[in-house]
Formats: sequence, C-alpha cells, structure tokens
Amino acid sequence: MQDSTEDLKPLLEELISREIYRLATDSEVYAAAVYDPGAPLAQPKHFECLHRAQYGAMDSIRVHFDFEGIGVWYAIRKDGPEFEMRHILLEIEDGRCVHSRAETIRGIWRDWSDIVSADPWVAERRDRYHPRENLRLVRVA
Repeated sequence: MQDSTEDLKPLLEELISREIYRLATDSEVYAAAVYDPGAPLAQPKHFECLHRAQYGAMDSIRVHFDFEGIGVWYAIRKDGPEFEMRHILLEIEDGRCVHSRAETIRGIWRDWSDIVSADPWVAERRDRYHPRENLRLVRVA
C-alpha cells in the first residue's frame, strides 16, 4: 500500500466541492471566481454569479478544481437586512493546492457585492506575485 498525498487529492476535491455545493444550494447568491496570479490586473479570468431570485434552485452549479491560480467561492445567505457569507479560497499551483482559507463574513446586505469585488484575500495572494513597489507609509502631521 502506497502512502501518498496524491491518493488524498481526489477525496479532498470531492469533500470540498460537496461542501461548496451544499452551501451554495442554501444561499441567496452564489459567486465563484478564478484569478490568474501572474496577470497584473485584478480582473478574474472566470466569474460566475447566480441569484436565487433570478435562477430559482441553485442546484445547477458545478464546482471544479481544474484551474491554475486562485479560486474563490462565495455562498451568501440573506438574514433580514444583513447577510452571512461563507468565503472559501484555494490557490492551486502545478496541480497542487498550496494555500487555502475559509471564513464566515457578516454584514449589511447591500454591501455583499463590494466584499466580493474587492476581496482582500485575493489581493493578499496576488501580492506574492506582484509586490507593491515603493509603497511607503507616510505620517501626515
């Protein structure tokens, strides 16, 4: 019996994709994006956003990991005037997951799209490839 992380890869992909699917089917809004960390612009190479009010059941989403770069998934549930967002990030290099994060964010419903469009996790991961040159903190008196 060979003990290898390669043996775990399909199992982990299945578990993670099932959880993202479960969260998405229970959400008001589902969004997913894939970013190329080597590209200088912060525009995703793929972006998908589905609203339950527009599409009905969220059971048509497909979660996959056949990309290189930064993949981010957002499952957003409305709770009155507020939201709860499950935020999942995976960074894949050479077919291997090199970084992952997950968190829950709460906020005002009208602000959810601002969080998705200016995702600080994506910016942080992209800064590994494109460090901000000559960035200085200046104290203004």
